[in-house]
This record gives sequence, structure tokens and C-alpha cells, in this order.
Amino acid sequence: MNQRALILAASQLTERDLAVLDSLFQHRFLTRQHIQALHFTDPGSPRPAQRRLHRLRQDGLVLRRRLTQPDGSRDPEPYYALTPDGAQIVAYRNQLPPRQLRKRAGDALSNPLFVRHALTAADFHCALVHAARSHDGHCCPVEWWQGEHVAETSFSDRGKELLLRPDGYVRYQAGDDIHHLLVEIDLATMSIPRLRAKLERYRAYLHSGAWRDRYPVFPKLLLLTSSHDRIDDLYQQLDPAPEFLLLATSHTDLQQHGPLAAIWQQPHLAGRRPLLAPSP
Repeated sequence: MNQRALILAASQLTERDLAVLDSLFQHRFLTRQHIQALHFTDPGSPRPAQRRLHRLRQDGLVLRRRLTQPDGSRDPEPYYALTPDGAQIVAYRNQLPPRQLRKRAGDALSNPLFVRHALTAADFHCALVHAARSHDGHCCPVEWWQGEHVAETSFSDRGKELLLRPDGYVRYQAGDDIHHLLVEIDLATMSIPRLRAKLERYRAYLHSGAWRDRYPVFPKLLLLTSSHDRIDDLYQQLDPAPEFLLLATSHTDLQQHGPLAAIWQQPHLAGRRPLLAPSP
């Protein structure tokens, strides 16, 4: 799509359509339920979201796919991703570099595990947005979420260049306090030693001081994983790290209680705490 066609295509979309495309660019994959939760404030009928997604599909800006289970059955809820034309519109409007477009080239053929990983991050983002809308004085605009391609950063640790790629970064405001959150999604597909090494990289990032170029304070690190037993196994292998705040919970607890509830575990501390509680 040339620049003239990009301008024409973008001019024919509503502000909400453009916001949906932006969210798909950040998350890479979203279900209709995610899109409805983020961009359609009426929790009732899914029809408005379905109509807009149908229109975006007709315009060739998004595509729809379904995940297949190990037994061969397909997930009942399809997911959506940007087409190359849809990604071009987002990149043009946001003045993104060409390399960001190249990362979208294979989204339609992405590995199912990668898709599930991204959809789980979207679950958390939707939970935060819902929590903010449900609490007076809380704020979590949809555009405050940054996907892994924006949140990734490189830094130097003892002369070695390291890459840090969180699954997302988001801010959450409660009253006068703004909480900065880095998100890691674990679907229990990697070993505990590998997961530990991944989390230890955040400690190195903190000590490097490179985070000051991006954040006003070092963010809380949130780990969403498969079970609290897995959290216990991981925490037994972690060295104490009082210099930064690591909080972990299970996907099930997040779904049942919401992100602000007392569902989060800290390493080497008994009990569970709310997300926004001050550190002990």
C-alpha cells in the first residue's frame, strides 16, 4: 500500500477502528472478547465489536484465525491479527520504523504457543483495564500498554550486551500513585532453571542503571504462571533480591479474583499480598 492509499484507508476508519488496530499492533493477537473489553465499554451485546471486526476484515486490515488443541479440536473463540496493510496503517500513523513492520510479516503463520502466550498477556491487560474502570480514582488507559517489541531493551552488564524482552509494560494509576509494571507470562513450557535465569536478568538490568533511560522508577516485575506450586519451586531457587519487587500469581487466581486482589506472592515471604500494596 503506497502512502496515498494509506492516507485514504486511514481516513475512512473511525477513531475506535484505529485504536483497535493500534491494540492489535501492540498485542499482535487479540480475541473478540479482548477487543470488546478494551474498546467497547458496553459489556452487553458482542454485536458492535463483531460488526467492526467484520468491516476491518472486509477492508483487508485484520485477519481471523483459530487455535487448534493437541487433540485436534479448535478453540471456540477465534483470534485476530493485523494483515500487512493493517500493520502499515499503524506504522504510518505512529511513524514506526520499517523493522517493526517486518516483525508482523509472519503473524498469520505464528506458532500456536506464541499466540497463546500473547493472548494470555492480553488477558492480564484486559483485567487491569476492567479493574481501573471498576474503582473510583483508578486509571489505566488502553494505550498505556506496550507490547514486547516496544518494551524490549538492551543493556550492558559487566561488559556483556544483554537483551531484555518483557511480555509487556503497563502503567496503572490509583489516586496520585502511578505503578509501573513489567509483565512476564509463563505457560510452564520452560524449565525452572531457565525461568530463573530469565528473572535474574532483571536484577542485572536494575544494577546496570540502564532502566533510568526508560522509567522514572524501577518497575514492579509481575510473573503470571500456571500454578502456585510452580511459583514455590521457582522461589526456592531464587536468591533474595530486596532491591526490586517481584510478584507472582497463577492465571487461575487472576481470572477468579482480578489483578488487584491479594493473590500475589513475593520470594521468601509468607502469605499473599495485593498488587498495589506498599512493599514491606
